[in-house]
Amino acid sequence: MTSIGENIKVLRLARGWTQEELAQRLHLTRQAVGHYESGRTAPDIDTCRRLAEVFGVELEVLLEGEGEPVKLPKWLWGLTTAALVVPLLVHSLLLMVTLLYIVPEGQVSAEMRPILQKRFALLNAAETVESVSYFLFLIVLVVLVLWMIRQRQALPWKEQGQFLLALTLLSLLATLPFALADPTRGAWNYVFPQFLNIRRLIIALLLAWIARKVQKR
Repeated sequence: MTSIGENIKVLRLARGWTQEELAQRLHLTRQAVGHYESGRTAPDIDTCRRLAEVFGVELEVLLEGEGEPVKLPKWLWGLTTAALVVPLLVHSLLLMVTLLYIVPEGQVSAEMRPILQKRFALLNAAETVESVSYFLFLIVLVVLVLWMIRQRQALPWKEQGQFLLALTLLSLLATLPFALADPTRGAWNYVFPQFLNIRRLIIALLLAWIARKVQKR
């Protein structure tokens, strides 16, 4: 286990700060910071809390070392991706299949009723998939937020940004090609479910960040 002085130095250098810059943030002298890092003196508990707050880490990280950076586990990546992309893909496919059952205006007759019934059934199925997907994705987001809150360290913003970007691109692949190929509907009919779920994902990430901030107080 590394000493607290070594941990302070590692955290300071990782942020590109000089001892003088860290001292200014702590309202201490540069000599005091140097003594902490060299191990000549040890910060008291209040100073440790201030150090952890300035570095933006948990107190345990300051005392025990930063360790390996937090990463989203593969199972959570897969679960979130499946809950977002699969329903979008099914919804888009159902909307596309309805194109096979279009009845031209003015040609509605008894013979055309079975075709209309199939079209309405497909549209209802698409709406059901959309509604169920919102509920399932909400459950997955709760799991995601709880996992992020329980980690000793916060999930890096870079990791969160890559996660959000990857899911946005995958959901676009599941909707945009169908939207461009459909001559009867606007692209918004395909992209709107994706927009809602991505917005929910952003809100979930912000809630996790707020919850961690509240925990540190």
